[in-house]
Amino acid sequence: EDSLVLTDGANSNTVYIKADSVGIGSSAPNEGNLVVQDGTKAELVIKTSATATDTEAALMFKTSTDTDNIRKKGGIIYKDVGDNGVGDMFFVLDSATDNGSATVADNTVMVIKNSGSVGIGTSSPTTVATKGVEIVNTTASSATEGGELRLTSNDGAAQGSGHRLGGISFAGYEDSGSTKITGASIEAFAEQAWSGS
Repeated sequence: EDSLVLTDGANSNTVYIKADSVGIGSSAPNEGNLVVQDGTKAELVIKTSATATDTEAALMFKTSTDTDNIRKKGGIIYKDVGDNGVGDMFFVLDSATDNGSATVADNTVMVIKNSGSVGIGTSSPTTVATKGVEIVNTTASSATEGGELRLTSNDGAAQGSGHRLGGISFAGYEDSGSTKITGASIEAFAEQAWSGS
């Protein structure tokens, strides 16, 4: 049974508050603790009314028995960096075993810039192109460290001879339409059958 039902005069936009879940537009929010449902577009907005640069709107994650404002070790944070709400999206993870919470300044593991560039291991990716990806490993350099991009094929069985392991393609559009041409590629193939051990 519903603990509390809130409706407007037309019985639309109904909020159902149950013992352990809330449904907005859903009378049976069984999929999770908060279910937002709409016939055309379900939208959950996290908004801050401040407009200054560096203002943040965040979705934070916490797994703990305490009820204090601590130990929010993961999150997705949208940070204002310009006019009209323009910002960058930061993914943060705090691995310290303390009461601290993840922040953009100290715990960014990935950022998607509003330009389209992506930084992994850095909050300020520097790429030659406007849109690019930079991977930064800040662990002390060694024979096993460094930035790494790994392309893997795994269907649960050993690779067969000649099977494609992965590839990187370089492409462009030859006209103002949607004709995309691959100009070059790097591909890797297994030279022989691999054993399962």
